[in-house]
Parts: sequence; C-alpha cells; structure tokens
Amino acid sequence: MSGPTALALYHQTSFALGAAPGSTFNETLSTSALRSLHTTRLRAQLDYLAARSPFYQRKLAAASVRFSDIVHLEDLADVPFTEKSELRESQLALPPFGDHLACDADSVRRVYSTSGTTGRPTYIGLTAGDIRTWREAATRAFWSRWRMPVNGNAGRSVFFAASASSISCSMVPQTWSSARWM
Repeated sequence: MSGPTALALYHQTSFALGAAPGSTFNETLSTSALRSLHTTRLRAQLDYLAARSPFYQRKLAAASVRFSDIVHLEDLADVPFTEKSELRESQLALPPFGDHLACDADSVRRVYSTSGTTGRPTYIGLTAGDIRTWREAATRAFWSRWRMPVNGNAGRSVFFAASASSISCSMVPQTWSSARWM
C-alpha cells in the first residue's frame, strides 16, 4: 500500500497552513481562472490599503492615481514603485513600523527586519494572517521546485525552513556566518 500522492500531501499541507478545505489551488487553475483570481485579489488588496494606509493614500494621490482607477492587472503600470528609502523615511517619521503599516500595531504578531547592509534596517510587521500567507507562499515555492519531499537548503531564514519542513523536506537553515561552509 503506497502513501499519499505528492499532490495530496501538498493539499494536506496547504490545509494545515490555513487554506480553506475545498479551495482551488492556483497550481491547477487555467490561465484565465488564475488571471481572474489575481484581479480579484488585487482589488481586495487595494481596497484594504485605501482604507488603512496613509502612506499609500498619499503616494497614489501624488501620482494622480485613485485606488478605484486600478481595475485590471494592466493598470498596475500606472502605479508608482515603492522605494526602500520611502519605507525607511516612513519608519523614521512614525517608528517602529511607519505609516505604511496597514493594520493596528497591536495586530502585529511577528517582526522581521532587513540586515541594514545598505543603510538603516527596515522593520516588517506581520499579522497572524500575513504569517499564514507567507508560509503558504513559501511552501508553494518549495513544492513547485521539488514536487515532493526532498532534502535541501532553506536559505537564510528559519521562516523558510518551517515552510519547507511542512512538506517533509529536511532543511538546514543557513545563517550568514554558516553560509560559507555550505
């Protein structure tokens, strides 16, 4: 008797990470269905930012772009890029997260930071929902790379190691100091 198929194991993992049972997995969608999903999620994200992020409200207004103007994926071409320097300035003006944080600071459950090698470190506050989303995205990336549980290198993040281990990969979290020995 054989164990679960690779796809079944991936789906079980996705449910464990918070995907709703019976949800459609992006990997099996047609191109048009995937594009529709992306458009729907983009609209939801923009509505969320329009209601909660003073930083992006100002940024889009300065570029004469209204959140409601962004209807299709192609409309993203009209949206200005966010530069890391802008995020740093935002965090200096309103520490520790800046006014680009689109939730109450009390909702932050985990904080990541950049290394600061090109300047001041940037802090990234994650809600419980953000953590689930990041973990699922990382798990999907590992799964699409290997298609089955294998051994590998998780890079420089315990976060990614947790995602990889959720699909039964044996991972070695790599730190900056240990990277040269791998």
